[in-house]
Formats: sequence, structure tokens, C-alpha cells
Amino acid sequence: MALLRRILALGKRARLDREIEAELREHIEMCIDDNVAAGMSRKQAEREARLRFGNSAATRERTAEEDAALGLETPLRDLRFAVRGFVNTPAFTTVAIFTLALGIGAATAIFSVVKAVLLDPLPFREPQRLVYLWEGVEDERYHMGDEAYFSSGRPGNFFRWKLGSQSFEDVSAYFW
Repeated sequence: MALLRRILALGKRARLDREIEAELREHIEMCIDDNVAAGMSRKQAEREARLRFGNSAATRERTAEEDAALGLETPLRDLRFAVRGFVNTPAFTTVAIFTLALGIGAATAIFSVVKAVLLDPLPFREPQRLVYLWEGVEDERYHMGDEAYFSSGRPGNFFRWKLGSQSFEDVSAYFW
């Protein structure tokens, strides 16, 4: 519970110091009561409790160091500093926010395309069974040296393939 209070009180160091001081006083009072119950005089019990708990300022510092070791105080201080800087320079803030928005938007768009094209499976039941059909072009104008030019098929041939196909479940076409 004390840790939760410390986390909730971040950034409110004065209130936190008061809470730590009050909690320390409570512990000292409990220790004094225990010492008196054990047979010590009130004065001796107070002395023993103060020796046991040490200097309250040093205890507050140790607690602050523990908060720093947990990394709880620094991010909040950094955030306040950043907000102050952004408020003092609105033009820079606007450019920074615009640049971040543009970068995040571009990254999202690129990832969406990469995901759709490369990462998602093809929208077919068995994509490993897909084939690509093409036909050679006999016209010499389309030959490149000794290599023949291949076309994905003329529209008339496509319809003939589609209607006459016994080997394929379905035939479809696309063009650039």
C-alpha cells in the first residue's frame, strides 16, 4: 500500500515527504510503545526507537533514492520539462507533431501494403496449386534477339481456355 501511495504521489514531492514523515512517526511511536511494553522507561524507549530508525531527513532521502532507483520520478520530471518546452515554442511543436503524424502515417501505409502483398497468404484455398499460363508470340517484332516474347494470352484465347479447361478448376485473367 505504501508503494502504491508513493506511485500515486509522484510529482507531488512535498506531499510525499509529509506522508513519509507521518508514516515514520507512526513507526517510531509503535516502536516506543513496544519498548515501554517490554519494560523500558518512556525516555529510554524513545531514545532506543530514535536510534533504531535514525535521522528522519536521511530516511526521507533514502526513500527518494528508492523512487529514483525504481525509475518513477525521472520520467515524470522529463514529461513536465517536455510539455513546458512545447508550450514555450508553439511553432516547433506544430512542426514536430506534423512530422510525427506524417512519419507514423507513412509507416502505417507502407506496412499495410507490405502486409497485404508479402505477409498475408493468397486468398485461395490452396495457393501452392496456382499456375500462370502464357503463350508465345510468333511475330518477329516482339522477339528480343534469340529470346521469344511471351504474352499472358489474348482475350479470345483466354475464353477458349476457360471454356475448354478440363485440368483447371477455374481460369481467371488480369492485365497491367
